[in-house]
Amino acid sequence: MIDLLDIFGEGHTDFSSGMKTGTAQDIRFTRSKDNRALYAILLDWPGDCAAVTIGTLNPAKLDKSKIASVSMLGSFETLRWSQDASGLAVALPSIRPGEDAYALKLTLLGSPAKSHETNPAVECQ
Repeated sequence: MIDLLDIFGEGHTDFSSGMKTGTAQDIRFTRSKDNRALYAILLDWPGDCAAVTIGTLNPAKLDKSKIASVSMLGSFETLRWSQDASGLAVALPSIRPGEDAYALKLTLLGSPAKSHETNPAVECQ
């Protein structure tokens, strides 16, 4: 069982049902209890400095004006992201932030700001 709370201090706490091994294109979603954060959990790491496009998060499903920020649990790097008709594209951290779970956190507008120190985005080659 993967427990994001144990790994990162936040996120859904029980993925025993429905969580299976998969590829980086296999993504599971959950929300925070207050509906102010959406977590997109990648079932595999696509590679350091890779980009992932989440097709289900296209403007018809979630308008980018509702997204305050995109971060990866376990990483302090600032992630670059954009959205178009093909979905939400996110440039992943330069270093894999763990071994078991790769959770992108989309903080939605209206959510209280969580203060934590971040590092500037790393330029990947």
